[in-house]
Amino acid sequence: MNLAISEPLPPNDPMHLSRPVLCQDDRAPWIGQKATGPHRATGVVHRVYSTPFGVQVALLETYNRGLSLQVTELLSTATLPATHRTAYLRNYRTLLNMPVPELGTSARRTAAWHRRAKLYTHYDFALKYVEAALLEHVQAGDELVYRLGTRMVVLDPDLDRDRLFGWRRRMRVRATSEHQDTVRRWGWTDGEDDLFLRHDGLGPLPTLGLL
Repeated sequence: MNLAISEPLPPNDPMHLSRPVLCQDDRAPWIGQKATGPHRATGVVHRVYSTPFGVQVALLETYNRGLSLQVTELLSTATLPATHRTAYLRNYRTLLNMPVPELGTSARRTAAWHRRAKLYTHYDFALKYVEAALLEHVQAGDELVYRLGTRMVVLDPDLDRDRLFGWRRRMRVRATSEHQDTVRRWGWTDGEDDLFLRHDGLGPLPTLGLL
């Protein structure tokens, strides 16, 4: 996967996702702080990454010894208020109550749904961008961890790639010994699976030597 930027792209262009680059902000005020995100999810911020979508993404250690990603605008700490969380959650609840447009839906209702859906598309893009960049550096033998702490060792990091964006889409993994029982309940045979990478910020993510 070519991570080099060869020509400029406008902000919010989804094709940024085809070549994600890790841009770590070591001066971000979030680093080292206990932060709370949407739905009361909490964790300690280890790193913050800038993205071409106008927002930054924090890498948090959860209280289950896992890792997750979240847009910093949705986080709050004792000294830093969340700047967009209330509006984001209000819009999210509104979308849940709006039927997804189908054939025959009026143009007005369809436009209203799409307008709501696009309000925070850049948040989703930013999470996918950082997750894809982190996973691009994974090698065989590295460990991945989910938000709730389930860990696994990578056997084959290049099992499958997305045809459009080129990012890693599936990896062959084996659960670590202490998490074999967990993945058996997921239906994994012999504790191994061809893991589908959702790119939603919830993992699994590389441990990066942080855990």
